[in-house]
Amino acid sequence: MDAKRILAIIGLCAWGALIITTIIVAFIVDEKTHALFNGLIAADIILPVLIWVLLMIGRAVKRRREQYSEFENNSHEEDNNKK
Repeated sequence: MDAKRILAIIGLCAWGALIITTIIVAFIVDEKTHALFNGLIAADIILPVLIWVLLMIGRAVKRRREQYSEFENNSHEEDNNKK
């Protein structure tokens, strides 16, 4: 398995554990668990969005690197052709 797939499996397991914990805490009635429940709900929403944003940034950086390397290769080829 490649590293991306392993990281994806780890991320899904962590997110699943977070959701299960949220469900368990939802049934516990206590003043302290109310704040914990609110935090878990926020994490359930923020974590996937954050991962999506990081993936989009990673793709954009990868495209920029590819464009830059193509530009560098083309400029070196032009320099070699001029000689």
